[in-house]
Amino acid sequence: MSDGNNRYAGDKRNDIDAVEVYYTTLSGYVCKKAKYRLAPVGKDYYDWQHDNETSSGQDGYAGSFGTSFGKFQLVIE
Repeated sequence: MSDGNNRYAGDKRNDIDAVEVYYTTLSGYVCKKAKYRLAPVGKDYYDWQHDNETSSGQDGYAGSFGTSFGKFQLVIE
């Protein structure tokens, strides 16, 4: 499904090169975050990203534009 407002992953021509994840905690529950990272094809993982934060060296997403990834890890903490 294509969603022009929230974007989408892949277009059948180009590999996916970046992912942005944001975990919304329901009201009344302990606040949690998405913790995720990517690894370029044949290489080690990049550093962890938390939600779409842009502090402490994070850039708001996992990946590198123009570099295809081969592995993706996601945990909710």
